[in-house]
Amino acid sequence: ADLIATGKSDFTGTITNGPYLESYPADIILLEIGTNDMVAQNYSVTEINRLLSVIDQYEQQSGHPVLVIVGTIISIQNFPCGTHVGVNLFNNSLKLMVQNRISNGDKLILTDLECGAGINYYNDMWDELHPNIIGYEKMGQKWFNTIDEINAKPVVYDIPDQQIHEGENFPLINLNNYVSDLDDSDAAITWTIENEPQNLTVTISSSKVATIIPKDPNWNGTETVTFIARDPGKFIPVLHGVDSDEVIFEILPTNDPPSIISQKTTVIINEDSQYETSMNDLNINDPDDPVENMEILILDDVFYEHNGTIITPVQNFNGDLGVKLVVTDGKDQSNSFNFNIHIIAVNDPPVITSVPYPDTIVAIGEQYIYAFTVIDADEDILEFLIVEKPDWLEFISDENLLSGIPDTTDQGIAPVRIVVSDGSDSAEQKFNLKVSLFTGSDNPDGRLINVYPIPADKYLNVESKDLKILQFSIYDSEGKLIFSKRPSSLLQNLFIDVSDFPAGIYIMKAQTTEGIITKKIQIR
Repeated sequence: ADLIATGKSDFTGTITNGPYLESYPADIILLEIGTNDMVAQNYSVTEINRLLSVIDQYEQQSGHPVLVIVGTIISIQNFPCGTHVGVNLFNNSLKLMVQNRISNGDKLILTDLECGAGINYYNDMWDELHPNIIGYEKMGQKWFNTIDEINAKPVVYDIPDQQIHEGENFPLINLNNYVSDLDDSDAAITWTIENEPQNLTVTISSSKVATIIPKDPNWNGTETVTFIARDPGKFIPVLHGVDSDEVIFEILPTNDPPSIISQKTTVIINEDSQYETSMNDLNINDPDDPVENMEILILDDVFYEHNGTIITPVQNFNGDLGVKLVVTDGKDQSNSFNFNIHIIAVNDPPVITSVPYPDTIVAIGEQYIYAFTVIDADEDILEFLIVEKPDWLEFISDENLLSGIPDTTDQGIAPVRIVVSDGSDSAEQKFNLKVSLFTGSDNPDGRLINVYPIPADKYLNVESKDLKILQFSIYDSEGKLIFSKRPSSLLQNLFIDVSDFPAGIYIMKAQTTEGIITKKIQIR
């Protein structure tokens, strides 16, 4: 007791500079003492009580709990347990003292070494007081069993292995369902894992629910996690109990669809040009497949056509064109992505859409009219230039008309050439006008084609005196053929139903045995 209290005693001298347990702290003290007092017929346990009080004082000053296991003294050689009067007297006093201290809250355990160790006091003793090696081994086993039985360790049942597919979540595991402890409640059990898994994050909540999440959502494979259950221990923390279970977590592979993150390149083309997309145009993410194994699919839209990966914008489109596309890895498609193509406007030349009457023949004295029409996709301001025309023909710019009446001096063929320009590009139209001998009344030979009534309403009569009609045609003001008749025999008179003709100015062309006669007619 003095050694424990001060580090020295009359018997040992100075061992430590201060209380012994400060230099050599203990969690458990195994105490079997008193045989010499019993031999001296001193059956008092006062000094042992003082020793236990000194240990209590150390616990209070240091804040370090110590469990003392007090063993009864063993019997004397050739005295089986319970037969030696002095041993019985001492051990009875010891038991009473220890039980009183336990009742008062002291952390003490009493163990029966005299009878509980199984010592054979005839064969296991070396001398009157000391056991031989076999006796000591039996005492050691008793000490061990006493310590081992203080706290019932938790028992962890088999936690089922877990298997999911990539992209799914492992179910939560309520660890309270897989442990039992005779001494402690589920709430008192502390759960940990043995080592941090390489590919999984394991968290255990205060309610003992384990959450297992892959560190990489695209990872697949197998990891083993060892869950460890630890109870708080009995009397002192060092006497905690531990049990564990290994759980296999498996993630089966599932194809991850590719994802188009962004457009990598800036694409600029000229109007009415094509562009062929490629993987180099896109930033693509796919954990499963390399980009070279993927394919671009162009989606339909009204602003472009596509053939494979070749994109053809609609004619004359300029500005920013959004092309809808996806990529596929052969199993799944990506998100739809709006691929931008900037189209630079390019001038479109004007286009002459009107057509002069084929092999136009104008009769002397008859008015010739040609309505000139042009379209320009860019809606530019157009300039018209009459490069070549006969003098009798006049260009009326406000109405884009060529109009005139030839006389007898204009007989023959006159070339006409018209050019229209938008300032950058131009279009040209060339044709010939033939001025015939015929007039709107009698020609010099007295021959005539008479058309009536003018204006016509429902019917049109065509009469010829001496000329035979081979082919009769009617054109609208834009030169479009709307009626044609080739008689089965040479005729001098025709009767034509024009009731379905829209009101307007028309040109009649009659091919006769003497040539072609052209007249302007009106239908209302």
